[in-house]
Amino acid sequence: MEGLQQFDVICPFDAWSLLEWSGDYFRFVHLDWERRRYAVLPMGRKPRLPPDDCEIAFWAYERVALLVGTVIRQVPDFVRPDFMAENVPLKKREEDKLTFRTEIMSPILNGEIATELGFNVQDVDIYLDASVRDSVISAQAKRVGLRRIEVRRIFFDRLWFGGGERSIMPRYRMRGGRGASRVKKRGNKVGRPREEFRGGKLRQVKDKGRVTPNPPKISTNKLASKSLVSSMSMRFVARRTWLSAIWSYAMGTCCDQGQGLIQSSPGPAQAEQRR
Repeated sequence: MEGLQQFDVICPFDAWSLLEWSGDYFRFVHLDWERRRYAVLPMGRKPRLPPDDCEIAFWAYERVALLVGTVIRQVPDFVRPDFMAENVPLKKREEDKLTFRTEIMSPILNGEIATELGFNVQDVDIYLDASVRDSVISAQAKRVGLRRIEVRRIFFDRLWFGGGERSIMPRYRMRGGRGASRVKKRGNKVGRPREEFRGGKLRQVKDKGRVTPNPPKISTNKLASKSLVSSMSMRFVARRTWLSAIWSYAMGTCCDQGQGLIQSSPGPAQAEQRR
């Protein structure tokens, strides 16, 4: 009971709550009571979708003790979409994907993978120890046959959207479609209105067209083969034309000389007349 009272005193935040500190947003992840620090997930000033480089940060309690509850305050969770609520019915595709991801995350969260790797579950914490977390994620990725980055995304999706079973569900409903909005990490999509989180609120944004600062690279294999064939064809045609011209000239010259020889040579009647 004494530990719970101390926990309540130094940690006024709810589990998985969204925190705001001078315009930056953080997800409260864990309290490290032994080292007296807060584990948080930095989310930036305009949290939308979790980036690939998510990483857990720490606040030393002595440095933020006077700020907790005043400057560092808990705010309503506007990052977690409404369709992640427990009472929202899921579609068949969403339910299947959620079941698949839950099976991936369960051995990581219950300590099964850490135990197989030889870690003492009582002494390590995947939220506080980055090396243990990376080892567990890598082992689970090999176990299920996925890339490490994919398992890591599922793990941090759970933190980004506030924990719980629905936090790792697929975000099909955020990808646009008829009657739906589209939230993207970057760029615009032509032809559909969408909503974005701006200034802590969900606002309608007009599309300005797709922005492509770096145009896509065109595959040069087919172009190279076509250009090679074209160049060879042109060379063949040129060579054939050149040879034809030489042959025609040569044949024309020979024919002219032959005709001259035929015309200049006297026939039998002419020879008798000359005699």
